[in-house]
Amino acid sequence: MIRPKIGFLTVGGSPVVAMQGASAREYWGEDIRDRAATRLEANGLEVVKIPEIVFSVGEMTKAAQVLRSADVDLIVVYFTSIGEEVLVPHMAAELSYPLLLWSNLTATDEFPRIGIMGVIHAASNLRAMGRRFSYLLGNPDDPTTIGRVLVIARAAAVVKKIRRDVVGTLSAVSPGQLDTAYDETQMRRVVADVDGVDIVELVNFFEEVEEEEAERVVKDVLQRIGSCEADNKDLLASAKTYLALKRMVRKYNLKALAANSRPGMTKRGIYIHLAAALLSEEGIPAQIHEHDVPAAITELILRYLTDLPSYTGEFNYIEDLAENRSKLGHTGFSAFSLAKTPGDIRLTKLSMHKTITGREGGVEVQFHVKPGRVTFAKLGGRAVNGQLSMFIAGGEVVEPSEKMKKSGSGCYACIRPDAQVQSFLDAIISGGVEHHILLVHADVRAELEAFCNILDIQKITV
Repeated sequence: MIRPKIGFLTVGGSPVVAMQGASAREYWGEDIRDRAATRLEANGLEVVKIPEIVFSVGEMTKAAQVLRSADVDLIVVYFTSIGEEVLVPHMAAELSYPLLLWSNLTATDEFPRIGIMGVIHAASNLRAMGRRFSYLLGNPDDPTTIGRVLVIARAAAVVKKIRRDVVGTLSAVSPGQLDTAYDETQMRRVVADVDGVDIVELVNFFEEVEEEEAERVVKDVLQRIGSCEADNKDLLASAKTYLALKRMVRKYNLKALAANSRPGMTKRGIYIHLAAALLSEEGIPAQIHEHDVPAAITELILRYLTDLPSYTGEFNYIEDLAENRSKLGHTGFSAFSLAKTPGDIRLTKLSMHKTITGREGGVEVQFHVKPGRVTFAKLGGRAVNGQLSMFIAGGEVVEPSEKMKKSGSGCYACIRPDAQVQSFLDAIISGGVEHHILLVHADVRAELEAFCNILDIQKITV
């Protein structure tokens, strides 16, 4: 996971005192400030601390230079009193990093002042400037307060990292499918670029893979699963696809992939399902159905937050309303570590291969996603009224019934959302959420909401 780096500077004194400059260098809560910074460091943050309380525009300019050189993820402005009102707007004009305004909520015996008025002034001015910000009122001795800073810092670190990433796309959108379409301009608000990769080059890479190298991949895969019903030639083709895609990723420094696995690549013998599972296991999100770029970006966000692979599925049916159990399913391209045990993993012939090519073949992964607490998420690809949206919800994956185990192929998850399934679906449908939903085995709802706040993405929550 990413270790967030925050810039930590302190504003204090009254406007009148601040104008006195160096003569005002009395005690302004430095001990409390230092304690806050120490606690953040103890919780894994890298803290770039401006040692002196900032009183003037000149001092803020110098502080901004330090934070710019450090390339921080988030700037925390800790108010020990009101401070000079112009300081935060000046810093906001100097730097584009996300901002967190923080003041103690209550005074302490050691320092009877608090900086709530400073936060109020700064928030009013930033809003008038059109600058987004977060704020926090709470004492550094409160674990909840420190936890909130950590959440915002983690989200800010992901924002900075992903905005420098390139997502690669292979092939065109699926014929007849509209809701996985995306606005490239809007996607570039989240990532640096969505770069179309030439499928001819992928075919060339595929054909250049040595047979022995592909055989080694197949041998390794077979040692990590329970059973295999796929043909050896299709396993080799899948291994070659995996190695060709890895070469493509390295050449173009891609951080995630989106593709349409049908029909062009399949007809050429390029089988992408098992390849996508292996790439996802290695930290390279590969969304191979319906050219779903927003799903690839969502998986990349979740990967940065958790260092875990995600499962992608679509809503199949409600199994039990009373038990709030439903099925997410999809043809199989999920990372092996999402299975409960290696023995649960089966490699089979690709169910849709015959429909596309007229013959049986291909390889897909089959298993039930392991039980556990999860976060559901999906970034939308099309803006509504100029604003992107993200679906965010909590829940769990539970053991499937015998009926569900027999209800289809591919990778699937028996889910129990925290909300009743009717409310879960209402949020998806009324929010215009696209049909692919991702889940990850961690609770990162707060981080995702903070991510949305930083980038002005509408949150669809339930």
